[in-house]
Amino acid sequence: MYALDVETEGVRELVGGRGEGIILPPCDSSSITAEERSVKFEEEMMEIGGSVSQDSENSVTSPVRMNVFCVALSTYIKRLRGGGVEGLPVFAPSLDLVPTFLLSIGIMLVLAAVDVFALEPYGLQSYLPSFGSSCALTVCLMTTPGAQPRCFILTHFIGAFLGLSFGHATKTLEQPLGRLLASVFAVSVLSPLMSLLGWFQPSSSATAVLAAFHEYGRMNDEGYMFLVAPVLLGVFIIFILSWVTNNLVPWRPAYPLWW
Repeated sequence: MYALDVETEGVRELVGGRGEGIILPPCDSSSITAEERSVKFEEEMMEIGGSVSQDSENSVTSPVRMNVFCVALSTYIKRLRGGGVEGLPVFAPSLDLVPTFLLSIGIMLVLAAVDVFALEPYGLQSYLPSFGSSCALTVCLMTTPGAQPRCFILTHFIGAFLGLSFGHATKTLEQPLGRLLASVFAVSVLSPLMSLLGWFQPSSSATAVLAAFHEYGRMNDEGYMFLVAPVLLGVFIIFILSWVTNNLVPWRPAYPLWW
């Protein structure tokens, strides 16, 4: 199929008899054997073939990559529309609303009374904003894993400990930047830790943020008294009152489900 012309200054590859081809560098027939010329010619052809195949590969993979991107984008847009599951009824009247209202009032009033009359004179507290969420959890959603005592108590304690610890680590920074960073790291560590242990309880993340912003009190405790009061004291009050009162309502499930 190919012909070599060695009488000219170079070697011409004839393709299809049309006289088209590639001029190879001139060679001295006396110093280069026919075998060497053949090897050099084959190497030149391999270089040409490699560049052609690479261009062909790029032209093929570009549409494939575009197709994969379009499929991924379409899937993501469908996910943004939600799962399509029918939601809970908007209005669901029940007799259970009465004990829910009364138990919530009782628990929060006890927390407030302990805070004002027992702890405030000593510069301590038992009332945290996150305890409102915890009260709703143990009164309304007492069958969820987060309402069970092991999860309920330990997640608040761990969250407060992380918030205080990161607060100490960032206290040399300009405030409030240091405390903001402390709350960010506390929640970021607490969330996967709760998921790992199966103790997910959202209100403990709020406790972690509050601990990061905690102002040290009168005691020379570096803020760690916060773990005792309000954290442990508050969650024990909520749990004990929920344990006693939930079981007074006959149609409610026994609380807790496990210890």
